[in-house]
Amino acid sequence: MSAAINEVHHFDIADEALVGRVRAHQKHGDNSIEAIGAEDPRWLAILGEEIGEATDEVLALVLSAQLGRISHALTYDADPSKLRGELMDMLSVGFAWVSRIDENAQVPS
Repeated sequence: MSAAINEVHHFDIADEALVGRVRAHQKHGDNSIEAIGAEDPRWLAILGEEIGEATDEVLALVLSAQLGRISHALTYDADPSKLRGELMDMLSVGFAWVSRIDENAQVPS
């Protein structure tokens, strides 16, 4: 089974990631990831933190579904839009890191 790729939607997602990157840079100022080199180990820590937050949201959704089957009286604050937001943060960090790597590759030695 193959699914068609909606190129327009993918461009929208890429644009959203770029907007997130700009927003994060404005928020963090001098501590922005935009100021660190491609080889800096902080990239992995920052990306790992975003992956951890997305994982928390996945677990919240799974737990919510499990609790829903056990008892409708028990609820958990699970929201698929929060997962989407964390995935977009991951994408923004990855986008920034790849951009930095590409920028370094274009600089002649």
